[in-house]
Amino acid sequence: MVENHPAAAHCLPFPTPTLAEDILNTIETLVFVLNGNADVVYVSPAVQRILGYTPEEVLGDGWWDLAYSRDPDFGRYTRERLAITARGEIPVMDEAHAAQVYSASGQEHWIVWRDAKGPGDLIIGVGQDITQLHKAEQLILQHEHEFGAVFQNASDGMLILNRDWVYEQVNDAACQIFGTSREDLVGKEHGSILASTIDIVRFRERGLELGSYMTEAEFAAKDGEIRTIEVSVTTNFRPEHHLLILRDMTERKRMQSQLSQAHRLEAVGRLAGGVAHDFNNMLTAIQGFTELLQRKATSPKYQPYLKGILGATRRAAQTTQQLLAFSRKQMLQPRLLDLSQAVTDTMKLVQRVIGEDIDLSLMLAPEPLKVMVDPGQFSQILMNLAVNARDAMPDGGKLLIETRLMELDDEYVLRHVQVQPGRYGMMAVGDTGVGMPPEVLAHIFEPFFTTKPQGKGTGLGLATVYGIVKQSGGYVWVYSEPGQGTSFKVYLPLVDNGLQPQVQSKKEIVLVIEDDDVTRNIAVQALEEDGYRVLAARDGTDALAICQQRTEKIDVVLTDVMAGGMSGEDLMGYFAVKYPKVVVVHMSGFSRLRLEQANTIFPDALFLAKPFTVSQLLAMIRQALQRRAGALSDSLQE
Repeated sequence: MVENHPAAAHCLPFPTPTLAEDILNTIETLVFVLNGNADVVYVSPAVQRILGYTPEEVLGDGWWDLAYSRDPDFGRYTRERLAITARGEIPVMDEAHAAQVYSASGQEHWIVWRDAKGPGDLIIGVGQDITQLHKAEQLILQHEHEFGAVFQNASDGMLILNRDWVYEQVNDAACQIFGTSREDLVGKEHGSILASTIDIVRFRERGLELGSYMTEAEFAAKDGEIRTIEVSVTTNFRPEHHLLILRDMTERKRMQSQLSQAHRLEAVGRLAGGVAHDFNNMLTAIQGFTELLQRKATSPKYQPYLKGILGATRRAAQTTQQLLAFSRKQMLQPRLLDLSQAVTDTMKLVQRVIGEDIDLSLMLAPEPLKVMVDPGQFSQILMNLAVNARDAMPDGGKLLIETRLMELDDEYVLRHVQVQPGRYGMMAVGDTGVGMPPEVLAHIFEPFFTTKPQGKGTGLGLATVYGIVKQSGGYVWVYSEPGQGTSFKVYLPLVDNGLQPQVQSKKEIVLVIEDDDVTRNIAVQALEEDGYRVLAARDGTDALAICQQRTEKIDVVLTDVMAGGMSGEDLMGYFAVKYPKVVVVHMSGFSRLRLEQANTIFPDALFLAKPFTVSQLLAMIRQALQRRAGALSDSLQE
């Protein structure tokens, strides 16, 4: 009966062949029958639909040559195992097992096999194609691996909580933010580790209600430091699990506060400078007319009034000088001084001001600290800080004045805006007084701001200190806590051989694009001597090659409007994408008006006209960096 059937070449005799073969022709399952040599004596037609092989190709040795062509060693191993199983020398594998085979088109397929012992020396294998399922599993595993990598290496703290809001997984950043170990976090309930300003119940309710929720809170870390943390939650990001993300905003808030204070002081300084200038003009008129009247009024009874007017005018002039000092518009006469010697020379005056109930100590640097500063103004800085310290210690205390060589590195600069890295002479004035809360520190350098009683202070002493230090190219910072005293630190750039401040090379990178060798070399040399890091390109193509080879940012691009090699529009587009914060300065021998009319540059673009002096070039680069700093400040505040 089987011999007369058209499929007899690859079929076994069945009691009801028509029904059996109809079934085998229909199902999407591979059915193989192998003999004691593991030759294929039967294969179901599904092999062509699944793997693209005809049944005739697979019979005999064909299956092993085709399906295992890319891994013949595994094919030989599998054939030998099935052969001895068919002969009954080893038992049939009880468990289903997966194997990798290849289709006629060379595609990888995964088949799950189940074997059964047939009659005589035959073995039956039934296979199910799980290729798509295997790919899905591999994709899931890949996603799990990628998520794990992101989770563990993220700079933000990440924590996975179960449905009961208990921590199950935490990354290293979360441990660092909490200031504790992974073992101390896993298994603990959300909100039980550190005290914070978060309403835990409301936070969870909002998260479950909205699906994701973010707020800002303050945490008291284990070291006692108060840290500002941005906390966000995504509830049920996977079944019955929540994802908590913590972003430490402490440094960013500190930077924002410093930027805000710097901008506020700049604005107040401009206002104070303008007022002082106008007021000086009025005082000049008052004093002049009073002196003229003094000559005319010969009667002795009027002289006391005129002297009173002149005395008040001189005191008002002193106030305007303090305002000009704050606004950095006073005339300074800087000289080369040793910082420690300048402190020593002022000690008699300081001791006289602070009185006998304050213990004064000096801690001066052993090496010379050469700085450029106006001697009289430096004395005023130290005297004002000493008076401020005395007033903070009404019942006596200790005052320490220290000088030291300081190297302000990149890490310090990241935490203190407007500071250039380099070597500085530092003078610290510290007291054991009452200290100041944060809300006072935020305004300490503003003119006319004072915490002293009415009539006890003008509020101009620290404003004057700030202005003199800034105008001398330095920086002043204050550290204070209520009940812990106050320390003012003044940093002045060290001077090498009395000529140039020993400030490290500027970190800003300037790309110069100019096809004229002379002009390019002059610009590069001037910028390098001023401390910038300079990259030089002949044209747009050269500039593009330089940018593609670098991973560091570029801060300013100084380019000729007619840069060859590629269109200026394409070049500017490239910079906008790769360096979104870069500032471009255009230079040209044509007038700006002509370039604007030709739509070659934008009306608000920075422009340097040729020929230019070195001073004009450096001033333009500083303006570009100021524009860049403003853009960075705006993005930080946003």
